[in-house]
Amino acid sequence: MKKYIVIFSATLLGFGKVKGQSGILAASFTYDLVGNRIERKIICIGCPKPADTAQGGHAFQQPAADGPIVDAYPNPAESELFINNRKWKENDKAAVTVFDVAGKLILERHETKAVFSMPLNDIVPGTYMVRYDLNNTAIQVWKIVKM
Repeated sequence: MKKYIVIFSATLLGFGKVKGQSGILAASFTYDLVGNRIERKIICIGCPKPADTAQGGHAFQQPAADGPIVDAYPNPAESELFINNRKWKENDKAAVTVFDVAGKLILERHETKAVFSMPLNDIVPGTYMVRYDLNNTAIQVWKIVKM
């Protein structure tokens, strides 16, 4: 599992009084072995202490109890991409769209089952973004490489 940390510089303004508070925002990302992001933490270092904690600063976390609910593999892919929704329910409907790096729609597919494959034979090798929508709600986006 890979872990990356990104640090941002920020100025935070208080409400009510016009005063500035400098802080440093740090973002920490954790990825699984296939390259899917499974956790994101953003921590404000040097920010005012929240009323409900004794620690300095506050943290925001995108929960990832079991990691992502949808897997896309293999990555890089040659002829097809397999997609598996691990929390599929009986009446769910999925839409998978593939975009190139310029944002142009390349492929679109609608499914009513948890596990399916998406053929990639008709697209040229390169880097693409894959978006998975479940019941008309965006769930996950991946970057894949077509060999």
